[in-house]
Amino acid sequence: MMASRKRWAWALAWALVLGCMVSFVLLGRVAADDDDDDDDQTPEVIITETGGDTRVTEGGAGDVYTIVLSDVPMATVTVALSPLGGIEVEPSSVAFTPANWDAPRQIAVTAVDDDIAEGAHSGVVAHAVSSLDRRYHGIDVPDVVVQIADDDVAGVSVEPPSLAIAEGGPAGSYRMRLTSQPRGAVTVMVEADGAGLAANPAQLAFDGDTWATPQSVVVTVADDETAMGPRDGVVRHAAASADAGYDGIAIAAVAVSVSDDDLAGVSVAPTTVQVEEDGATDSYEVTLASRPTADVTIRVSSDGQTRTNPTALTFVPSAWNAAHQVTVTAEDDGVEEGDHQGIIDHSIESADAAYDGIAAPSVTALILDKKKPGVRIVESIGSTRVTEGGQGDTYTIE
Repeated sequence: MMASRKRWAWALAWALVLGCMVSFVLLGRVAADDDDDDDDQTPEVIITETGGDTRVTEGGAGDVYTIVLSDVPMATVTVALSPLGGIEVEPSSVAFTPANWDAPRQIAVTAVDDDIAEGAHSGVVAHAVSSLDRRYHGIDVPDVVVQIADDDVAGVSVEPPSLAIAEGGPAGSYRMRLTSQPRGAVTVMVEADGAGLAANPAQLAFDGDTWATPQSVVVTVADDETAMGPRDGVVRHAAASADAGYDGIAIAAVAVSVSDDDLAGVSVAPTTVQVEEDGATDSYEVTLASRPTADVTIRVSSDGQTRTNPTALTFVPSAWNAAHQVTVTAEDDGVEEGDHQGIIDHSIESADAAYDGIAAPSVTALILDKKKPGVRIVESIGSTRVTEGGQGDTYTIE
C-alpha cells in the first residue's frame, strides 16, 4: 500500500515538472512572437505630396505637402525641415505627441523670387527627426523634390528702339540694361553702321550689381558737306559673358533715321551782266552748294548774242567750294539793234545722282549796241560854209 502511494507521488511530481517545462517553452514562443511583431511594426514618417509631386513658381503659386507619423510615439517626435536650392518652407519644423501623432501637418512650399534667369530647376526639402522614442529618433525620411518654374528671362532691354537725328543737330541717345541678374560679367559691344554715324561708348559692362541700372549710348552723325539726302542707319549689339544665358544672346538693333543739312545746288552770281558790242566785257561766278561725291561738269551755252569763256566748268570733290568765273563778251554783229539782251544757260552732268541734271540759274546779258539807230548829219568839211551871191556848201543826212 505504501509502495503504491510512493509511485503515485513520483508520477505526480514528474507530471508537474513536465507541465512547467511545456509552459516555459510556450511562453518563450509567445515572447518571441511578440518581439517579431514589434520588428514588423517599425514606425515611419509619412510624406504625402499634393497630386503626387510638389511644384512652385518664382513670384507666383506655391504648393503644399503633409507629414504624419505611422504609429503612436512614446515621446514627442520633432521633424525639422531644411529647404535647399531656392525654396522656402513654413513651418520650419513640426512636432507630434502621443496625443496628436496621427494628425497630418501641412507644409507650405514657396520659391525664392530671385532675379537670376535659371530656367526650370529644382530644390529639395530635407527632413531630420529627433525624439526620446528610440524607434523614431534619427529614422530616414524621404526628401521632397520641388520643381521650380522661373519667372526670369535673360535678355537685354533697349529703349527707345529707334532714333531720328540731323546733321548739325543734337545727338540722339538710347538706354540699355539687362532683364535678369547675370551669373557673371556681361559685356555688350556697340557698333554703328551708316554714313557718318558714330556710337559712344563702344561697349557697356554689366554685372550682378549693376545689371538693372540703365546705361546710355549716344549716337551722332558727322556734319559733312556732302548732300546725301535723308538716309537710314543702324546701331548693332553683341554680348559676351561667362554666363551661358547671356553669352551671344540676341539684342535688338536701334534704327537711326538721319536727315541731311546739305543740299545739292548750283549758285550763279550775279545773274545779270552788262556788255558792249566790240567793247566792255563782264563776268559772273558759279559755285556748288555742297560737296559732290563725283566730278560735276557745268556746260555754258548762249543764244548767239554773246559768247562765254570757258564754255564748260568742272568741279572736283576736293575743291568743290572754289568759285569758277565765266567771262561774257557781246557778239559784234554789225546790225543796228539798239540795246538788247542775251541769255546764257547752264546744264549739269555728274556721276553724283544728287547733282546730275539739276537746274541752275540762267544769266541775262544786257548788250549795248555799237551802232545806235537814228538820223546822222555829216557835213562835208566838218562844217557848212556859204557866201552871199557866191559859193554854197553841202551836207548829207544818214
